[in-house]
Amino acid sequence: MKPVSLEGRTAIVTGAATGLGNAMAAGLAAAGARVMLVDIAAVPLEAAAAALGERFGSSNVSCVAADVASPAAAAEAVAACLDRFGALHALVNNAGLGPVSIRSNFISEPLRFWTCPPEQWRRILEVNAYGTFLMSHAAVPHMLAQGDGRIVNLSTTWETMLRPGLAAYGPSKAAIEALSCAMTGELEGTGVTVNTILPGLPADTGLVPDDIGLDRSTLLPPAVMVPPVRWLLSADAHWATGRRISAMDWDESLAPAEALERCSEPIAWPEKVTPVLPSRPDAS
Repeated sequence: MKPVSLEGRTAIVTGAATGLGNAMAAGLAAAGARVMLVDIAAVPLEAAAAALGERFGSSNVSCVAADVASPAAAAEAVAACLDRFGALHALVNNAGLGPVSIRSNFISEPLRFWTCPPEQWRRILEVNAYGTFLMSHAAVPHMLAQGDGRIVNLSTTWETMLRPGLAAYGPSKAAIEALSCAMTGELEGTGVTVNTILPGLPADTGLVPDDIGLDRSTLLPPAVMVPPVRWLLSADAHWATGRRISAMDWDESLAPAEALERCSEPIAWPEKVTPVLPSRPDAS
């Protein structure tokens, strides 16, 4: 696969202070994109933007602190990108909260939905799903006006969506998947594409607790997201939409069309997905 160039392209990456978002922002900037980093955590966000500015040029990197679950803040983040760079070609909706925000040891001491504080359950849905909607809602009109845009929404495995103990995080990602499917159909033929992406296995980020039962060195590095996202945001990917991509399975040695075919499936629920349920007792 030839190197991907994002020269002349502008992207917003949410949740970009750390983890997957920071890795993707760095990968996009390295390919020549102008990148607006968005995160609610102002101090680490500014540090992350400064670090990327030193590497890739301060004229190509900026940041705005915003809560993506606020309609006003989401609109202001898009406006800040347009004011700073004069354009917006891509939006990576990565900002998210997981059950670790409720209980740091939620794997060894499972969190049951009836013990989850309602306001914290709602906050996970608001940041993950409502935030994806709000940022897209603010960005898409500008993309439609130029007939060119890329939206990449962060999803998770089907098993995670349905797993007991993840009754806030799982539904929030299921909502993102359903929203992305609707967005794909509504934007068909406009030049604006929509795809979802997931690491494929647990990644070494703050959303994965220490009690996962695995050596953290075996977790996927956040940079696993960079190759497929970088290509999806390029002009060459204008035809790729409605796909659900496993980043760990993206093969850079292949032509993009073949790489996409091998590591993705149609967006939203394939028929093979079934919930994780207890075994049925013997009727006898």
